Amino acid sequence: MSNNSKAKVGVGFATGRKNFINVLKSHYKNWKNSGVFDQNISLNIFIAYDVSYSDITEEDFKRIPKYIYDSVENIFFIGKKEVQEICNDIKKEKSLKLRELKEIFGDHGYGKLRNSVLYTAIKNNIDYLLFMDDDEYPIATVQHTDGTLGWIEQNILKTHLDHIQECDITMGYHCGYISPIPYFDIKDSLDKEAFKLFIEAISNEVLDWEKMKKVLFKNKGITYAEDKILKKQKPHEIESVNGGKWVLGSNVCLNLSRMKKIYPFYNPPKARGEDTFFSTCLKKETIYRVPVYSFHDGFLKHSSIMNGIYPEKLEEVNYSEKVIKDRFLKACIGWMRYKPLLIRITNKRNYAKEINSIIEKLEKSIPFLCETLGTDEFKQLTKELKYYDKHVAKHHEQFQKVNEIWRKINSKKKIDKSNNGIIEEENLVIMNMESNPISSTTE
Repeated sequence: MSNNSKAKVGVGFATGRKNFINVLKSHYKNWKNSGVFDQNISLNIFIAYDVSYSDITEEDFKRIPKYIYDSVENIFFIGKKEVQEICNDIKKEKSLKLRELKEIFGDHGYGKLRNSVLYTAIKNNIDYLLFMDDDEYPIATVQHTDGTLGWIEQNILKTHLDHIQECDITMGYHCGYISPIPYFDIKDSLDKEAFKLFIEAISNEVLDWEKMKKVLFKNKGITYAEDKILKKQKPHEIESVNGGKWVLGSNVCLNLSRMKKIYPFYNPPKARGEDTFFSTCLKKETIYRVPVYSFHDGFLKHSSIMNGIYPEKLEEVNYSEKVIKDRFLKACIGWMRYKPLLIRITNKRNYAKEINSIIEKLEKSIPFLCETLGTDEFKQLTKELKYYDKHVAKHHEQFQKVNEIWRKINSKKKIDKSNNGIIEEENLVIMNMESNPISSTTE
């Protein structure tokens, strides 16, 4: 590819929320302010939507302002009809079964929505694909020493593009309400010990007791951006820890023109963790953490931020509110459902010991949690864990099968000149391996 060719950039959303169009407008304004449109790129938007998530219609996701349409190369809408077309095309070309494809693609569930975006991006020769969630805004909030807040616009897409050519994946930072765990006013040491056991039971690759102590007790459930990161110019490389190079599903960019293997997103049925299992596949890939934040509005309390109206104070995540309590419960159930498979993949030797330890911690801590929250619903967590523990071998087999099918979907044919035969590539060399330069059109 010549140096004058434009890099094909994609921004992918997996969404089901009614306020999505406002989120997209916010990102567009940010792209314009940061000079993205002055760079040597063609910008494409991928929107995979689930109409069942909040009971809305396809048209709600398609009411995109004309000025956005006119500013980008393409907008790809991926709903039920498009997913069916994806499956039918692959079924015909690769001789795969429809039921196998429906384990990978779909119009509901974040893992399947992300796969639909990823496949469509690959099919359309996208070089760099940035994933963003529909409850994240291109802004960072810092807390000053006097307790007041500062708000700093973040050039998310531009920052990723500045560094993505040097590596396979770039990942930014998150601030705001990044955890669904509410703030608890711990009254005594017994309460603190019970809560500690619960956090240890639900902990995962990015959440543990040491991290939660700072967020929950010092900042009352809120994560603030750090000055040292905001002012940092160079990224740092993410190393493999505990069986994976852990990346999140949003504010993360894939260099599709460089990655030798592209992995699918997967989670056990009705569980969370699609980015977690994607991360367990990352071994040889070079991943950079880049100095840019997104504000996670996890409870959709601050949508006014998108209109430039910034709160003077971020309120604590109060568990007495039903919406927060319900989201916390759903998150915990999702974590329990994927935890057995995560342990099976990352620590098979000590699998039984870890599962038994989690069960013991749940049994000791859940009575405190139920009493504090005024509900017995959290008692089901132990049952959920035991059920997914019982089926972990099946889910592990399914995870491997999904990766195998994905390889078949994206493999290309090439000529083996040594014997004039045709072989199928094992590596997913998706597109042109030459780098696409990103530079200002005014240079």
